[in-house]
Amino acid sequence: MISIIIPVYNAEKYITECAKSIMEQTYDDWEAIFIDDGSVDNSLNILRLLAKHDSRIKCMHQENSGVSAARNNGLKCVKGNVIVFVDADDVIDRQYLQKFAQMMENSDAELAMVSHISFENDDELQQVRKSLRANDLLSYEINNGKLVDEFFNKSLEFSKYSIATVWGKAYRKEFLSKIGNEFIEGLSMGEDLLFNLTCALHIKKFCYDDKKLYFYRVQPNSAMRKFNANELKTDFLFLEKMKTILEEASLFSKYEEGFYRYAYNGLRGCLKKFVFNKKYKASYRQRKDIALTLINKEIYKKAVYGKYGQLGGA
Repeated sequence: MISIIIPVYNAEKYITECAKSIMEQTYDDWEAIFIDDGSVDNSLNILRLLAKHDSRIKCMHQENSGVSAARNNGLKCVKGNVIVFVDADDVIDRQYLQKFAQMMENSDAELAMVSHISFENDDELQQVRKSLRANDLLSYEINNGKLVDEFFNKSLEFSKYSIATVWGKAYRKEFLSKIGNEFIEGLSMGEDLLFNLTCALHIKKFCYDDKKLYFYRVQPNSAMRKFNANELKTDFLFLEKMKTILEEASLFSKYEEGFYRYAYNGLRGCLKKFVFNKKYKASYRQRKDIALTLINKEIYKKAVYGKYGQLGGA
């Protein structure tokens, strides 16, 4: 059985379409666990109706605690031996689960991946689906030890072996249980990457299929939102957690250069997002404080002036 975990927060516009794409799968041995994360719209009622329509759909509810807590609660009650994650506003191809079932059955890989296509609206999604050929298989390969190397060597590039998202992937339940992996709660970004980084450090084998079977919905730009100091804290907390994961695996020295290159790019992104973005609703004083806070963080200092820093080092 394949267990699908779908966290939901105020997704009333999309969850029916998401659920429909699951119910239309060519592979029928699945369970879908929707976890409502304290939605204030009609999401929970829609989920309850969907659960009545198909017994394979399970509906859970929790007080608003974030996507990581929702996924962790889903992980606690899965029955399948393979686990996949889907976002509530996304859609999967009819062959999505079938492909993962075949990949897992034909290999001893702990992790399987497929490719994806991004879309912005339903019309674009329909065009994307029509353009896909039934034999649109570009490559299939078994790889060992490439995930972490690819990420830190290419930094912000979205390589085909990307570990930045948990969607588009299937995990053996036995593997996740063995390494004791769960999502780090309290982050507003990067929780997928940290979950996958922990997996990647323990994986002996993974398989990849370049067929585009996951459809990722691109949400409108949210640059106009007001200043939120917690975003800065979680951005930096994400880097600290990443460093800790590498240190606990005794691999920080191996990936130190790539880590600080990633941190430097993260610093540039924060400055662009919080300090130099004129559309961002923050005062001059707030922007100045943000800049000072960032450049005084030890990780960012080393990313700029340290051994592998962009303005220092060798």
